[in-house]
Amino acid sequence: KIAIDSKDFQTASSLQPALDKAESLRVFFPTIDELEEKLSKTKAAMDDAIAKKDFSGAHELNDEIESLEKKIEAEKAKEPALTESTESDEVAPNAIVDGEKKTFESRADLEQEIVKTTESQADAVKSKEFKKAESLQKLLHDLEELRKLLPSIMELESQLKEQKKAMDAAITEKRFSDAEDIDRLISSLEKKLELEKSKSPKQSSKIDKENV
Repeated sequence: KIAIDSKDFQTASSLQPALDKAESLRVFFPTIDELEEKLSKTKAAMDDAIAKKDFSGAHELNDEIESLEKKIEAEKAKEPALTESTESDEVAPNAIVDGEKKTFESRADLEQEIVKTTESQADAVKSKEFKKAESLQKLLHDLEELRKLLPSIMELESQLKEQKKAMDAAITEKRFSDAEDIDRLISSLEKKLELEKSKSPKQSSKIDKENV
């Protein structure tokens, strides 16, 4: 997505096969959200079976519900804690990669790690290392969750635009204390946007050409 956000469509095209592999593997390694969605649907199906007096079907669905609940409980127990960034301490988002905590300063760095992990998972499945593939799927889930903490260039530009409007409104309404707070947030967003643009494939290519 970072390549698309920066309009580097050639890079986005080259990354697509790896992303397609990840999607095809999801059926074997469902996320917690996917398991919970399936659990909800199965419970509804059991209620429907009971209403229709299909007790044999309800019994089978109940067994499936118990199995799903155990899987969800096991997945939640294995899920590593993620560290969220805050304005106060500026701790960057991180996840456990290869047994070590890896910190991500930008969305571009995160996307590169997601592609790398996706390719490693595809290799693990190809060599029938299914336990490793399952472990990598959990890591992929954690990495994808970090996207919420590291907005893309497009998302940062949208946030920046909204905050500038909010500051103008605060100044117009003489809410100068609010305007000061918003101004600090704008400065933070501008720094993040500058970092993301410097890390994007298109911008990096520009810098390389300028240095030639």
